Amino acid sequence: MVLETWKTVSYPQAWAFMQQCAAAVYDPGYLVNPWGRRRRFPKVPTDTEERADLERQAQNWPIQSTVADTVQLGMWKMDQYRKRTGLEFWMVNQVHDAAQIFTSQDKIDEAKQMFKETLGNIVIPVGPPFNTLTLGIDTEVMTRWGEKVK
Repeated sequence: MVLETWKTVSYPQAWAFMQQCAAAVYDPGYLVNPWGRRRRFPKVPTDTEERADLERQAQNWPIQSTVADTVQLGMWKMDQYRKRTGLEFWMVNQVHDAAQIFTSQDKIDEAKQMFKETLGNIVIPVGPPFNTLTLGIDTEVMTRWGEKVK
C-alpha cells in the first residue's frame, strides 16, 4: 500500500523515470547518464530473476553513475583550486557523495570556501523539466570520520 502510494501519488514522475530505465534494458539496450556515460545491456537473460536484477540495476545506474561522475569532477576542481590558490589540503577519501580532506586547523574556513566554489558550483546537465541542476553541498568539520567538532 505505502509503496503503491509512493509510485502513484507522492512521486509518479520518479516512478515513471524508473520504469523508463528498466525498459531501456530491452530497447534501446543502453542508458546514458547526464554526463554522457553510457551503460550497455547487450544480452538480456531469459531467467526471470536475472531479468528483474538487470532491471533493478538499470533503475539504480543513472543515479549512482551521475553521483560518481559529479564527485569525480568535483575532486578534479578541488585539485585545480589547490593549484590556483596554494591551499594546503590532502584528499583522503571519497565515499558515494562525500569527499574527505585533511587540512590544518587554521585553513578550515578556506577549505570550506573551496568546497563551495568547487563541488558547490557544479552544474549537472539534466533533461526536462529542469535542464540543469546546480549541486548543493553541506560541509562538516570532524576530527576523524564520523566525529563532528562541536
